[in-house]
Formats: sequence, C-alpha cells, structure tokens
Amino acid sequence: MSKLDEKIETAHEAEVDPDRHQMEEAILATVAAVGPDDPFAGEYSRAYFDEGLTFDRADLEAVGRALRSLVCTEGKPADLILLKDKLSSAGVKVEGAVLEGILDRSKAKDPEVARAYIKKIHALNKYRAADAVGREYQKAIEKGKKEGEDPEAAFSILTDKLLKLGKEKKLIREHEPEVVAAYGFIDELDARRSDGRVFLGLDCGFNHLNEVLNGLGTGVYILAGAPSCGKTTLAKNIADHVAEAEKVPVLFYSFEQSAEELRIKSLARLSLVDSRVG
Repeated sequence: MSKLDEKIETAHEAEVDPDRHQMEEAILATVAAVGPDDPFAGEYSRAYFDEGLTFDRADLEAVGRALRSLVCTEGKPADLILLKDKLSSAGVKVEGAVLEGILDRSKAKDPEVARAYIKKIHALNKYRAADAVGREYQKAIEKGKKEGEDPEAAFSILTDKLLKLGKEKKLIREHEPEVVAAYGFIDELDARRSDGRVFLGLDCGFNHLNEVLNGLGTGVYILAGAPSCGKTTLAKNIADHVAEAEKVPVLFYSFEQSAEELRIKSLARLSLVDSRVG
C-alpha cells in the first residue's frame, strides 16, 4: 500500500466549525439538558449575566433569560410549558420551532464542548469590539489628514482615544495604581485587626495553628498523616469553625466518609458529645 493510499484510508472528515447562532443554540440546549444540578448551568449564568456576554439574536436572548430564571435561579427543570410561561410573562414571543429545537436535546452538547463555545463567543465579541475600535481610529486618522493637524499631536490624541476605547470595549484590562491598591490593602489589614486578633488570615479554631500559619490565608494547605489518625476529623473541625466564626461559605468533599458520618462529626462537636456514644 502506498503512502497516499494509507493517508486516504486513515483520513476522516473534519468537523465543520459551527456559526455563532448554532453555538448559542447549543449552549442553551446544553443548559436545558443538564438541568440545575450541573455546574455548567451556573457557569452559563455567570458568563451571560455577570460577565456581560450577549446573544446575537433577540429570540435566543429571551430564551436565555427565561432559562436562567427557570433553571439557574429557581432550580427547576427546563420544561416547555414553564419556559413559555416565563416568556409570556416577559411579553416575548418566540417561535415554537426554536423552543422545541432547544428543549428536544438534539442540539445539546457535552458541557466541555459548550464551555468551549462560550469561550469562543467571548473571543468573537472581543474581535467585534476591536474591529469597531479600529474603524473609529481610522476615521480619526482620516479626519486629522483632512484638517491638516500636526502629525505628532494627532498621534498623541489618537493614542489616548485608542486606549480609552479599548477600556470602554473591555479590550484592555485595567490595573489600579499600586499606591491606590496599597491604601485599600491597609484598610483591609485594619479591618482584619479590628477584632483584636494577632493573625491576618481566617481563624481556624486552633491557637497554635493560627500563630504558625498567621491564620488561614489564600493558598493550598496539605494535611498529611497515617491512615485513621484523624485527618478528616481535624479538617472537618476546621471547616466547621471557619464557617461558624468567620461567616464564610465552606465546601467540604470527602471520598471516604458519607454525608451522614460528616454530619455526625459536626453535630458531636457542636453539642460537645462523643460521636461514638449511641
């Protein structure tokens, strides 16, 4: 067999890149398919409603808002009747074929693929904004030429305008001056010290650990020890204390102990009883 024959035999048709509207429909269909318990639903909500991502079509924007309210906020499944009620309450009419195409799961993708679509749409928005900035910049150049402006002065003005437009279109990430950040950090340090503690991080509930670690700060802590020596119990006690004393949310994952066992540990600590006593 020749090399050409080998290539033909192993060749496969490349997947055609979907257009923006197809990606948007796939994202909505994926949200509807995975439901409120999948992390993708929350990621979708943050991308489109916290980070400012928008749909290109008005009908998909309306469906997106209704899905967010139904699935992400209320924690309900994406039901056609409930979705139509949401759209009707908002005074929006969407073609039945569009709704059914999103809810029949035929356009749903694996959440990883849908995440990639969201990133791609973010990039498309950036390019669209950059194109708009470029057109405005070019108009300003042509205007300067016609009016006979001094090139150096015009370039300075254009550069300032370009930076301003870049910030407005969120093409340039702004970083506050260090002196401003320092003042804010000093205020944060004062706030941390306001309760009389002598450490900067979160109170883990163990004085010696607070002293050694300067409290629990941002980062990764590894708790190591022999099997069955109490690592999970210690970590659970710290997590419970941080949540109770610092009033911050805590997520606790365990691959060895059940939710019931972990709840017993917490209840035993709070009630000051031995968890092994029946």
